[in-house]
Amino acid sequence: MRHAWNAFKANGHWYLLEITWAAGFMDMERQLFVRQHSDFYWLTPPGEYIDGHYPENKSWQLLAHPLTDDEFVNRAFPTTRFYELNVKLIDVTETINDDVDGDAKVRLLPPAHVGIITKLLRNDRQMASSYTFIGRKSKIATIFVKTYDPGEYVLKIYGKDMQDKKSKYDLLITYLINSSKPSNIASFPFFWSEWGMPGHHLYSPIQGLLCIGKIYNFKLFVADATKVMLVMGKSNIQLDKQADGNWVKDNVQIEECNEIKIAAVYQKGAKGLLRFEVEDKKKIKLIKKTHKPGQMG
Repeated sequence: MRHAWNAFKANGHWYLLEITWAAGFMDMERQLFVRQHSDFYWLTPPGEYIDGHYPENKSWQLLAHPLTDDEFVNRAFPTTRFYELNVKLIDVTETINDDVDGDAKVRLLPPAHVGIITKLLRNDRQMASSYTFIGRKSKIATIFVKTYDPGEYVLKIYGKDMQDKKSKYDLLITYLINSSKPSNIASFPFFWSEWGMPGHHLYSPIQGLLCIGKIYNFKLFVADATKVMLVMGKSNIQLDKQADGNWVKDNVQIEECNEIKIAAVYQKGAKGLLRFEVEDKKKIKLIKKTHKPGQMG
């Protein structure tokens, strides 16, 4: 979209400002301008301004190394809220390709007080939450994406200031996920909002569907927790804390139940973290043997 903005010089330095976008934004679905003041577009740093403004004369990028046409076109475009929350980009290209296992991942640098959630869409339809997963062991937030079919998916990442009780989850950035093959795992575990905060990372099991009778090794990182529990049917199993801060419990045999939950106890109280679905592999095999393709029952 062709558009004009301003630059001015003061005390020997050039600065950028955008009085139109500072007054609000265009809602493309409703085709109307929404009035919403934002200080972000007053004296915006050039490195952040380039995410939404590409001047015809590259020198007006005011960057030491101006972007080329291709670099700008292929760049992911954060929203204003992205910068208001002081989130930083790691993966700057808009399109993310999957790996050899059919999985993709996107990395951001959000402040510790910013919670992260995601939505994955295929053909404008929102997919189940089990197709994305978040890990935040360090300052980096890694969003993992699995796909069930080759093609293009849309990943929307939302953020919220958890220190502001009136704050809500706002769209931060959108990526295109280019899948060349289905993922090797069926789904990720379901996670509650606490898992989207810093200090949480799951090593195993990464799949969200566990089989009755099978043995799994549980390993996760939960910062600041005094206790981490695995709840399976009537069994409450406490995980062991290692010197490196990881919580582990090996050789856990899955009992007959509908789901498995992992919860943690912090100084502020107990919080649910993860939920795994449970399936009976023997029953599934029996159904496959006794029902012909297309037969209902």
